[in-house]
Amino acid sequence: MCGINGIVGNFSTEDLTHKIESMNVALKHRGPDGNGVFVENGIGLGHTRLSIIDLSENGAQPMTSIDKRWVIVLNGEIYNYKVLRKQVADYPFVSETDTEVVLAMIAKFGMECVSQLDGMFALAAFDRVSKKVFLIRDRLGKKPLYYATVGENFVFSSELRAIQVANLLPFKLDKNSKLNYLANKTVFTPNTLIENVKMLSSASIGVWDGVTLEINQYWKLESHITTELRGPYWRVQENVKSLFTQAVEKRLISDVPIGAFLSGGIDSSIVVATMAKLQKQPVNTVNISFNENEFSEKHYASIIAKKYKTDHTEISLRADDFLKDLPNALQAMDHPSNDGVNSYLVSKKTKEAGLTVALSGIGGDELFGGYPVFSVIDKFIHSKIVKNIPKEIVEASLNFMRILKPNYSQKIKNIAIDPANIFNLYKAFRNELPLGKADYFTKFSDLGKSFNNAYSISYTSILELHYYMQNILLRDTDQMSMANQIEVRAPFLDKNLVEYCLSLQNEFKPIKPPKKLLIDAFSNELPEEIWNRKKMGFVFPFKFWVNNELKDLCKFNLEWLIDNKVCKENEISPWIKSLETKQNDKAYELWNYVVLAYWLQVNNIEI
Repeated sequence: MCGINGIVGNFSTEDLTHKIESMNVALKHRGPDGNGVFVENGIGLGHTRLSIIDLSENGAQPMTSIDKRWVIVLNGEIYNYKVLRKQVADYPFVSETDTEVVLAMIAKFGMECVSQLDGMFALAAFDRVSKKVFLIRDRLGKKPLYYATVGENFVFSSELRAIQVANLLPFKLDKNSKLNYLANKTVFTPNTLIENVKMLSSASIGVWDGVTLEINQYWKLESHITTELRGPYWRVQENVKSLFTQAVEKRLISDVPIGAFLSGGIDSSIVVATMAKLQKQPVNTVNISFNENEFSEKHYASIIAKKYKTDHTEISLRADDFLKDLPNALQAMDHPSNDGVNSYLVSKKTKEAGLTVALSGIGGDELFGGYPVFSVIDKFIHSKIVKNIPKEIVEASLNFMRILKPNYSQKIKNIAIDPANIFNLYKAFRNELPLGKADYFTKFSDLGKSFNNAYSISYTSILELHYYMQNILLRDTDQMSMANQIEVRAPFLDKNLVEYCLSLQNEFKPIKPPKKLLIDAFSNELPEEIWNRKKMGFVFPFKFWVNNELKDLCKFNLEWLIDNKVCKENEISPWIKSLETKQNDKAYELWNYVVLAYWLQVNNIEI
């Protein structure tokens, strides 16, 4: 894992070098093991390195091809680099890195080789012949890449803060994105909270030719939904298990200590069980638990740790621990996030346990139907009663709801427009989605037009992968793990596994109970106590902390939003008043405002 930077523009060599070096300093936490700078004729590339594979200086970046045409900086891991290396066996390699393999592939095949890369990555490649700069992100958006065009100047980086120190444009709060953030606890790609700064979309190639940035997609989730049956069910189970095992195996390549997050849930338990079968040495596992039993899964994590004889580290968190690390966690947020503090503390404790690489269960819920929205949509789609309700009754209900609960009228309207449209149903039933307009989802409206009931679970997966996972889970995971020099790998998001699961019709991907296909595929590895229980998820007990240990912090930042005219007083006053109770059932919504205020202050964002 690393950090990458770049500037293209009319700058002197001295000025450009200074800017790139400053950007590298801003990303030192992403790459404490080294940094490099390339500057030539108005092109500047920077890199900070967290050494994972080939720890020698031969792996330093920016890296130049043997024919001197291409210069590359890469953040991430290419899991199939050893296979790809055989295609360019005649290249005079000087390192054992995956970066040099990508460089050799580009030198031989051009940008067409991107479709062969299997991994998590964000890279920039400069072509000295065409003078073009190519930006590329992995298929599911695991690694970030931000950019801004400022006249004839172009700047990009792994993080917003590095673009800020380049000092090419003012860092001003985007008002529309602010509303998006407060409604959704995130800002949807390609937008950010900063005016005129964008994020490159996943599975995209951006080409800067000196004047404009042309962006094209090289891979789409929806293209993997087929009309072919994939049974029988027992074979589907075998295929899922085989593909997942392969996904874990390729993610065990590392020259530094590696382990796994073990929450005690289904997904992380399967990750650990698979690692245990593939490794000769005990798996290093880390579990974070809380004093409040309602939020602790340490009992379930210990079951898996004992079953697979892992080298287990159990860390118990108290509110005092949270308060102690909170300032560092909030300052580590490159882009504000409601759940980012959770990821920060888990990564910090994992690093303290001696690990540099950790496998995670991210993606299991999205791929196998672990969230309530899957069953709600499935029931609605296959309900003849709902489909046969006369439009007059729907309209009457809509009018009634406008009076009773105005904020919910848009959700009902989405259903009334076309009750068989997966796109409309998702917007209506996904609890965290805004009650009003959601411009981000207009690009997925075609899903509703081509919708096939037999694949409703896969269609819901696609929307989940794009919405919650990419814009919240993966963004949090990257920025908070890298703040602690931890590389997180996600086998459930393996390209081959994702493509296969999306190709399955509903009958081969049951969701009663949630993630039944996954449970059945690993029935021999999972004790029933792990899967036959209420889903908990990894959350902090904010509803207790916000109105007690965190009360003063919350009140100060909420008042700051009013004083600095970020939000209106009538919007914030109810949140301040809610701090007077013993516990706060709306703690996460309140915390969203607090994090925004803190982030704006720490980063000196113009209001």
